[in-house]
Amino acid sequence: MNDSTTLLTGEAAITSILTDWRRRLRASPDLQPREGVRGQRERSLTRALLCAAEAREGSPQATESLGKLAMIAALYGADQPRERLDPGALCEELGHLRQAVWHHLRQLRLDSEAATCHILAFDRALTLALRAALTGGYQCVETELDLAKLLPSIATDSVSALRPTRGRDNERR
Repeated sequence: MNDSTTLLTGEAAITSILTDWRRRLRASPDLQPREGVRGQRERSLTRALLCAAEAREGSPQATESLGKLAMIAALYGADQPRERLDPGALCEELGHLRQAVWHHLRQLRLDSEAATCHILAFDRALTLALRAALTGGYQCVETELDLAKLLPSIATDSVSALRPTRGRDNERR
C-alpha cells in the first residue's frame, strides 16, 4: 500500500469522509458518527468503495474487493429507510458520497493526475455499488429472487440466467 492509499482507506480518512457525506445529506448537521446497523453499513460501504477503488485492476485483490463491495452495497440498498426504494434518491445519496471523497482527495493536496486517477477508480467502484444497492433494495420487495445468486453477475458485469431481466433486455439478446 502506498501513502495515498493509506490516507484514503485509514480509519481517520473514512471518518472524515463519512462526516462530510452526512453533512452534505442533512440540513441540520449530524457530525458525530451514526450508531447502530445504519451507521455500520455506511462505514462498511465507504470502506469497501475506497478499498475497491484502490485495488489494482485485474488483480486477485480487485476481484475480492469488488465481490465484497457488491455484497455490502446490496445490504446497504436493502436497508434503505424508505417504504419503496427510490433509485433517484439513492443516486443522489451516493453522489454526495462521491463529492465527499473528492473533497477529501483535494484536501490531501495530491497532484492533479493522482487525484483524477483515484476519483475515476472510485467512480468505477461506485457504479458497481449503485447496481448492487438497487438490486439489494428490490430484493426486499421481490422475495422470489435469491440475492446471493445475483451478486456474482453484479460484480462481473454480466447478465446471468439468474438475474431478472425486462422485456427490453430480452429483445437485445
